[in-house]
Amino acid sequence: MPGKIAKPVEVFVSYASGDSAFAAKIAATLANQGVRVFFSKKSIRGAQAWHDEIGAALARCEWFVVVLSKRAVASRWVKQELVYALQQRRYHERIVPLLYKTCRAEKLSWTLASIQHIDFRRNFQTAAEQTLRAMASARTPFESAPELIRFAIMAESGRVAQVDRASAF
Repeated sequence: MPGKIAKPVEVFVSYASGDSAFAAKIAATLANQGVRVFFSKKSIRGAQAWHDEIGAALARCEWFVVVLSKRAVASRWVKQELVYALQQRRYHERIVPLLYKTCRAEKLSWTLASIQHIDFRRNFQTAAEQTLRAMASARTPFESAPELIRFAIMAESGRVAQVDRASAF
């Protein structure tokens, strides 16, 4: 991998239990680049309420990676996690589908057709680098906010010395 890159704070990895070895490899690759990862097999300890831990992780992570395979398409939990991510504004442009095995991803969600997939079926290293580059090149939530909201945030924080109403709209 190339040197360290700008990285997300924490990534949620959604996968079917039958794909856990591949998901673990993804989680380790991200962690080796300094990215915090929520990976349920490693992140949830024995006595914890796993359902609550998954919900808390979905609520705090800023990126959502979904491992796509026939198992994932058939998984009720992967679907629920994906639907949650699709409904959260903070995950807008921060959902990364990883194609692990050939499948009909649209059965998981029709919206996946509009999101660029990263294909891991041939070369793991190349696809992992593409994943990291995609995360590094994404706009921050501040950059993707509409102009008026950004102006209001800047004005509230004192970064705008004088508010000129004519130029604000």
